[in-house]
Amino acid sequence: MSSNNNCSKTTDTSGGGDPDLDSGIFPEKNSFTSTGLQIYNNYTIPAARIFLFQPRRNRHKNHHLFLYQHRLMFRPFPRSYYQLSIINCGSTLTDIRDGKKYPTVQIGSQCWMAENLDYGTEISETIAQRDNCIAEKYIRQSSLVNRQSFYQWDELMRYDDTPGLQGLCPPGWHVPDEADWSTLFSYYITSGFAGSPLKYSGYSGFNALLNGASHFNRQWDFTDFATFFWSSTPDGPTKAWSHGMNDTDPSVSAYPSSRSNAFNVRCLQD
Repeated sequence: MSSNNNCSKTTDTSGGGDPDLDSGIFPEKNSFTSTGLQIYNNYTIPAARIFLFQPRRNRHKNHHLFLYQHRLMFRPFPRSYYQLSIINCGSTLTDIRDGKKYPTVQIGSQCWMAENLDYGTEISETIAQRDNCIAEKYIRQSSLVNRQSFYQWDELMRYDDTPGLQGLCPPGWHVPDEADWSTLFSYYITSGFAGSPLKYSGYSGFNALLNGASHFNRQWDFTDFATFFWSSTPDGPTKAWSHGMNDTDPSVSAYPSSRSNAFNVRCLQD
C-alpha cells in the first residue's frame, strides 16, 4: 500500500531534488543537536540540527537531513552515528524520538528488543489505525500482563510494503522480515523448538508475553494464552506474515494474517 500523505514535509525538493524526499517524515520532534559531528567525507560540522528523516525507500535508509547555517542538506548518515539508538547489545536502548527505554538481548548474530515496541499515540481499539502521519497504537492489558502496544500492519510499516524497513521502530532498528525471523528460529534449531526459549518463561531473554491479539477491530482473542508478532514481509495486497506462540506449544507458528489485525512488534537492530 502506498501512502498519499507528505507527512510534515518541511523543505522544498522541487528544484532538482530527490522526489523520494516528498514521501518521508522529518518532524521537528524527531531531531536533536550535535556538536562536532563528523560526516560526509570526514567533514566536521561544528554544530548541526539533525533531522531523523524516515524514508520510504530502502536506498535512503541511512540518509539524514542536516540543518546547518540555514541550509538543509541531505547526506548519507552511517549507522555508527545513530548516537542514541545504536547500543552495545544487552544495554538499554533509548528511543531518541520519545525517550522510552527498552532492554535488548543478543541472540546469536542478532540484537533484539527484549520488550514490545511502545511508540505512538494511543487511539480507541474500535477505530482503524490511519494513514495520517501520526504513529497510532492500541493499548491492551490483562490480569497477567501490563499495558502493551498493538499495531496494524500498514500503520507499523508506514504504508510501505517493502520488507525490512524501519517502519515505526527507532532509528537504527527495523521491523524484522521473514529472513530475520528464520535466523532467530534457527538459533534454536527450528521454529518447532523456538517457542519455549523465546516465551517469558524461557531462557533466551526475548521474553515474549502472551498478550493476545485484536482481530479486525472487533474482538480481542487469546489473552493470557498466546501472542503474535508481525513480520515486515507482506503476503499479497491484504495480508502479511506473522508468528505466534502460545502457552502450551513449544513451537512458533507462521501465519499469513490480515493486515487489519493488531499484533505486537519486536524491533531488530540494523
